[in-house]
Amino acid sequence: MKKQIFFTVLFFLAALPAGAQLYQPGEVLDYRASYKAKFFPNTEVGSVRVTTVEEEYEGEPMYRIVAHGKTLPAFRWVMNVDDKYTILVDREELKTRRFESDIREGNYRFWSNYVYDW
Repeated sequence: MKKQIFFTVLFFLAALPAGAQLYQPGEVLDYRASYKAKFFPNTEVGSVRVTTVEEEYEGEPMYRIVAHGKTLPAFRWVMNVDDKYTILVDREELKTRRFESDIREGNYRFWSNYVYDW
């Protein structure tokens, strides 16, 4: 009976949401993108860097999150990708306030800018 109560309590404690902070100022995450074809080995073809900093936007405290993805120099002759995404997030409510994208993929170019009024 004690085991059953223990596992029941453990189950409910495991289901509680964690209270971790989602963004940390100065945080940098580096990723490598890879491609695997049927007869070729797994090959790294690109990289993505995500950075987070604190700043003021229209007098309010924000997180600026920047993701920059690009192909590695050895593979730019196949497809040159250089994409940058910038997001401004309200520090208190964690709501997006602004989103910008600068997409450069081969000869394709696209820039977008969205401002959210919550």
